Amino acid sequence: MHWLVFMDEKEPVAEAICAQLDEQGQQVRRIYRAQDNDSTGVEHPDMRVRADADELAATLRDLAEREEFPDRIVYLWSLRRPEDVSAYTDLLSLAKALTATARPEPTGLWVLTRGAVQVHQEQVHPTQATLPGLTLVAAQENPQLTCRVIDVGGISDTAGISDTAGISDTAGISDTGPGDTPALAGRIVAECSQRRPAVDALVALRGRHRWVPSYEQVLPPAGASRLRAHGVYVVTGGLGRIGRALAGHSTGCWTRQSNGSGASTVSCTLPGWHT
Repeated sequence: MHWLVFMDEKEPVAEAICAQLDEQGQQVRRIYRAQDNDSTGVEHPDMRVRADADELAATLRDLAEREEFPDRIVYLWSLRRPEDVSAYTDLLSLAKALTATARPEPTGLWVLTRGAVQVHQEQVHPTQATLPGLTLVAAQENPQLTCRVIDVGGISDTAGISDTAGISDTAGISDTGPGDTPALAGRIVAECSQRRPAVDALVALRGRHRWVPSYEQVLPPAGASRLRAHGVYVVTGGLGRIGRALAGHSTGCWTRQSNGSGASTVSCTLPGWHT
């Protein structure tokens, strides 16, 4: 199985992830962020690539020609400066490149974040919080791409992914610091390397615990509906998933007309819709 690991140099957790994948006999390529004209071609086992959609797409095409297109990708570039907007724009470039080079075979992408979600009272950073949404959309636009996010803890001003400052069992990525690096790497590898990976699109690792989001169904209060029978309603954004669900619910409750208004002009006819 071919792997790409997007990482920074001398990053202990990333190096531990690669080492454990190597021990499993996986074919691993390390992708480092290039500076200026520092880029290298696929003939180098450890490549340097700029966070540019076109350059990343060219690299993926070169790997495909060598029959080394990645089956799975572990993305850690988002951890270098987690509070910087580049955490978003760099991942967006990779998402564009993967869509531009989409292949019939499935590809799995695991994005590591730090402070994207709050489980206890740890700090959440707005830039990191955008990454789960980006991966959700990327998978929708590229059906062969499966995206998952692994959040490894909150952000502090001084703590890196392998540092101990500002990290606790409830707020960070490990209990005691560098000594736990292999254990954390092992948990990440376990998430990514299963033959049939877990379906959870978002996982938060906190201490020894694994958290996933869940949703509670909220039922509307009993009583008369605010929707008028035989009424005509406009659903803005009605061609998206939520708009279709709302319009489908309304047409099932009453005999009425629903007009779906999307952001762009789309010619389609749905049961109970008049477009």
